[in-house]
Amino acid sequence: HSTELMLTGRDMGAEEAERVGLLSRVVPRDQLMATSFEIAEQIAGKSRIGIELTKKMALAGLEASSFRAHMRHEMTAQLYVRMTTRNWDESVAARAEGRKPEFRD
Repeated sequence: HSTELMLTGRDMGAEEAERVGLLSRVVPRDQLMATSFEIAEQIAGKSRIGIELTKKMALAGLEASSFRAHMRHEMTAQLYVRMTTRNWDESVAARAEGRKPEFRD
């Protein structure tokens, strides 16, 4: 589907873009800012390093030569977080205790 759009330049409405997975959700115009801030608050509550690595992994996935190569990148990133931050332990402890994690990165 995405190749067709790239090659034809066909316009696509928001509902179709959501249906085919190019958008995560479509909201009415009057709810756009509130929804955007809600998502931003959810992201802001996560580990900064975790967010940075997630973004890098998403981009690496686009460039990976294979699924196996992408998984190697993913495992390296997870190992890095576990070895260089306390975020992993805090995340596991918070989940077990039923509370929000308190990241210190």
